[in-house]
Amino acid sequence: DPVKAIGNVFVNLDRRLGWKGASYRPGPDRGSGSCAGDGIFMSTTEWAMRRVGRGILTGMVGVPAVLFIVMGLRWLLDPAGIAPSLGLSLETGLGLSTQVGDLAAFFLVLGISTLIALVTGQRAWYYPGVMLLLIAASGRLIAWVLHGAALPVQVIGFEIVIALVLLTASRWLPDQDNR
Repeated sequence: DPVKAIGNVFVNLDRRLGWKGASYRPGPDRGSGSCAGDGIFMSTTEWAMRRVGRGILTGMVGVPAVLFIVMGLRWLLDPAGIAPSLGLSLETGLGLSTQVGDLAAFFLVLGISTLIALVTGQRAWYYPGVMLLLIAASGRLIAWVLHGAALPVQVIGFEIVIALVLLTASRWLPDQDNR
């Protein structure tokens, strides 16, 4: 777990420098003083690093969530502007309806469920985004293998990385009571 590892680096540095102070700090469960079951007392540095780590992870989750919402809204409001950025040509008639509806839904569900997870602290809201991203990456691989589509390695990599970030966030960011 990266947040704990970062905190441990600074705790060990404090010990090597001879600083042995420890103080009570509320952990990620917002007030009990524990941090993922690590006990009540932790050094000030460890507490600070965990807060910094949680802040970085929150940003790594929140920024893509907002971008996904913007992409979903662009599909609703300006499909001609966003289609080329995804390597698509805009269809007409039923094809246009399918593109706008399906892609807006994909990006809006991805972004909104992630923001709900951040705001409510409930881990279950991270999973729809994880599933959407991993199924999309799998679909790209299937399209390459079975249908001769191009293999967009960077896009698949991005989808997998964001899915892993969401899984990490589901472990570290929810409130203790809502796990």
